Amino acid sequence: MKHFLSLLLIVNLISCEQPSIDSQSEKSTIIQNDVYKSTDKYIQEIDENLDKFQKIESLSWHKIVDDKNIMLEVEAYIDEFGSILKLAEKYNNETIQELGAKEFYLKHDALVATKHTTDNLLEDGSYQARRITTYYEDGEPLLSYIQQASFIEELTETDKKELKNTVSLSIQESLDALNNEGAFTTYYLSYVESGNSIFLVLGEPKPVNRFSATVLVKEVTPFIQQLIDNPEKYQYQKVNIVYRSIGGNGQPRFKLLEEIKFAE
Repeated sequence: MKHFLSLLLIVNLISCEQPSIDSQSEKSTIIQNDVYKSTDKYIQEIDENLDKFQKIESLSWHKIVDDKNIMLEVEAYIDEFGSILKLAEKYNNETIQELGAKEFYLKHDALVATKHTTDNLLEDGSYQARRITTYYEDGEPLLSYIQQASFIEELTETDKKELKNTVSLSIQESLDALNNEGAFTTYYLSYVESGNSIFLVLGEPKPVNRFSATVLVKEVTPFIQQLIDNPEKYQYQKVNIVYRSIGGNGQPRFKLLEEIKFAE
């Protein structure tokens, strides 16, 4: 599609008989509508087949700002070639009274569409649900439209309006949360005991306003024991971890620690 659009633009510029502005706009609209329909079909195919893809979950990240919580978690759906088809972030940000979800759809490692769904608590105590969908081509947003309702369940495809300005949704934070990078890099912070269980606390190497996450210790290995016994020595040491998700279906969900070592 990229080469087709570029070729069309070149032909229009060098043509001896320039088409009218109305004609150019009509062609552009037709081409864009084809892009949107094709992308909508692609999104539908992914969403209807999520159980057929490999799913990777991030840690459950948590941050406290002025006694208010920010929580987020990311899931990635990956095809047989190792490419991400969909990235889905769920978050709850009490600092702005917003519960939301960000969905990123990729094709050949390039972003083709995003959806940002939010559920906001208004000053009068009511809620407002909103979803902004943006289509991309060559990494650039082409068009955004908005849907609004009192509740997320009431958002419908028939009640959507095109936005005058496109809205670009950044994928970087979601990727960082998934890959334990940036503000979500795993440094050893401390440990917590709960009953007979031990959790390691990992996250940003600073005392406050940091993202952190916990992992359930499967077995207290000699490496983990030295972390526990020497908190001052090993605090803020960067570690690499391997974990898996357990629980769900009505049971508490945890990230179970499988492996841990100091980062090189």
